[in-house]
Amino acid sequence: MKLSRVPVKRRHFLSAVAGAAAVGGLGNLLGPLGAIFARGINARAAEIAPTRASRRLKAAIVYYSATGSTFKVAKAICEGLSQTMSCDLLKIKKADPKKMAQYDVIGLGGPIWYFRETANLKLFVQRMPVMEGKPVFLFCSHGSDPIGFFDSLGQSVMKKKMSIIGWNDWYGSVFHVLHMPKPYLTDGHPDSIDLAQAEAFGSEMAERARSFLAGDTASIPDTPQGLDVDPLWIRHDLPEAQHGPRAKTGSAYGDGVDAAIAATAKIQIPGSRPYTAADATQAAATPTAMASFGDTGYRARGQAAAAGAPEGEATARPGGAPAAAGRSGGPGSGGAAAGTPGGAGGAAAGPAGSSPGAGGGGSPAGSSPGPMARRLPQIDMKKCVYPRCDACIFACPVDAIDLSLATPANAAGSQLAVKEACISCSLCQRVCVYDAIANEPGKPGSTHDYDMSKCTYPQCTLCVDHCPMNCIDFSTRPPKTHTNCEGCDMCWCVCPHDAVSIPNLIERHARMRMTPSHPFVEIIEKYEAAGKFRRLVPLDQVGFDHPIYLNTNAPRFVLNDDDEASYCYTPCKVEKFHAS
Repeated sequence: MKLSRVPVKRRHFLSAVAGAAAVGGLGNLLGPLGAIFARGINARAAEIAPTRASRRLKAAIVYYSATGSTFKVAKAICEGLSQTMSCDLLKIKKADPKKMAQYDVIGLGGPIWYFRETANLKLFVQRMPVMEGKPVFLFCSHGSDPIGFFDSLGQSVMKKKMSIIGWNDWYGSVFHVLHMPKPYLTDGHPDSIDLAQAEAFGSEMAERARSFLAGDTASIPDTPQGLDVDPLWIRHDLPEAQHGPRAKTGSAYGDGVDAAIAATAKIQIPGSRPYTAADATQAAATPTAMASFGDTGYRARGQAAAAGAPEGEATARPGGAPAAAGRSGGPGSGGAAAGTPGGAGGAAAGPAGSSPGAGGGGSPAGSSPGPMARRLPQIDMKKCVYPRCDACIFACPVDAIDLSLATPANAAGSQLAVKEACISCSLCQRVCVYDAIANEPGKPGSTHDYDMSKCTYPQCTLCVDHCPMNCIDFSTRPPKTHTNCEGCDMCWCVCPHDAVSIPNLIERHARMRMTPSHPFVEIIEKYEAAGKFRRLVPLDQVGFDHPIYLNTNAPRFVLNDDDEASYCYTPCKVEKFHAS
């Protein structure tokens, strides 16, 4: 490259040299001042942006509470967390699943319904983003046995790649399992002792989360798995007809809790968590028949196990194989666990899709349980919006739904979508907000009628406000119940105008009504003997003669701003007609 020489006059050269000298001198003057200024900025940045290890962590507890028990526990846990970190206590209807990533640790809790978490909690987790390594803890309230909840919810959070750092359960009062008595066996819980334990649990979870985030995982428990799984992590929703009975001693329950509870608890997990491909293969290869069961059926299974016979042989199904236990009855209340035996549910519901809260088709008292045909859910591909929504696939505990071959133009789409591994748990129907899934097309999971001559909507919105699945639709006349109804009967319980009715209410619940010989009574006694339950309602004060479904007061209970229920043994005065 050829450089050209440009002639510069002498005065221009001297001016340039002088300017450079001036600039250099100014730089020497500003240098120390600039360093001081920079040090101040850096110090301020260090003050307002500390590392995660030293800053105050932020926690969120997302909970669903139908009648207050879970709320009380959640609040106490949050108080424990707040000793060392900030904590937001969020009702599930007011929480945004998309914003969960902004928290350092998350707690998820609710009552046990149908031996699992409630469908709204399952749906909330499905809508959360994937948060790999995010510490999470789980908790529940129940009215008998906490089986099924942690396995089901644990699988969901692990699908989001979160790290489970702890779990715990508490007893709660029962308000809306209609065939249960008032007062109920576990009423009065959670009390001050329970809540002190919940606060201590919150403190422990705060310390575990801090250690976990700092890279120390020594205090983090392994997720229970295998045949010796912690009883709290027992999967309840796999019928023996598909997975076979599994023998287990009562040792894991502690002293005084023997194999009778194991038999009554319907324990069977053929392997580790989560559900594996081998499990699905085994389920698909096994005949699919289930038996409904009531009080008699439960006892028959327990007696068979106590006598050394494989669980389920008390009732035969086609082919001579052991009969499966049926689905649970009503869900729990906000504190009561689901159905039988996980909570206050009594006898089994009938065919999946019948009114679970109303009992469905459980065996009449005194009759022997018999086999009943399994009904696969029907998927209406004209309503389904897959792949935009895959909630049913996410929620299925046995990976039995495959929508890849089902299309609106495919007449056999529904049959192609549901695999033989299906256990008829109806969870897919409960999480579908598009009315695309039903065991009987067009019919909700539970049936309620609305008398518009009594209803004052929109002046009163209590039924809508307290519906966990937002499935009551007043845009039509008469109002419509969408197919994702959980069958919790909260609408019937909280209506102050007696405008909600349940068809065949007496017939449905009379056959599941709790008596002093109900197996739940024995289960509670076993836990009490083992020091795992404190009785607050003496057995002779349990209202066996006063089941909830016979309460003619409207409402059956009232709820305060924190959704804490007060039962209406006599007519209650309702002052607020909208939930806060």
